[in-house]
Amino acid sequence: MWRKRIDLIRDELMRVRQLTDQKNDLEAELVDAKKKILIQEKDLKDKIVVKEVLEKRIGELQLRVEQIAGLESEIKRLNEKLKNSEEGTRAMEEEIDTLLKKKANVEEELRKLKEKYDAQAVLGQQRQSARPSAAAHAMNLDSVPVKNILK
Repeated sequence: MWRKRIDLIRDELMRVRQLTDQKNDLEAELVDAKKKILIQEKDLKDKIVVKEVLEKRIGELQLRVEQIAGLESEIKRLNEKLKNSEEGTRAMEEEIDTLLKKKANVEEELRKLKEKYDAQAVLGQQRQSARPSAAAHAMNLDSVPVKNILK
């Protein structure tokens, strides 16, 4: 009976030792699990920070995209305005060329008229110098009998 009792106590001690070993193993696993959880929590927090930074960056990029779209519209509007301005400038240059040609034609006509006027003036002077002056003519008329003047 003592033997049984000793065997029973030995079995119980063995079982206690196994349970203690199991407990120690489980405590070690628990420590490892806690470390893994802490590492995962840190990774999660880091990923949350990265996510927030990326979301902020996405927001900034969306604003830039909107600004770019606005700038592209402004560029298109200014290019259209420039095109219209260039067309207007071309039309004005054509109008200026037309007016310069008309001016040259008018100047040419004016020069011709002046030459014609000058020629007529010279002719008139020549005729006048060929004709006796009015005073000389009057003197000549005095010598002419009145009968001949009325004719």
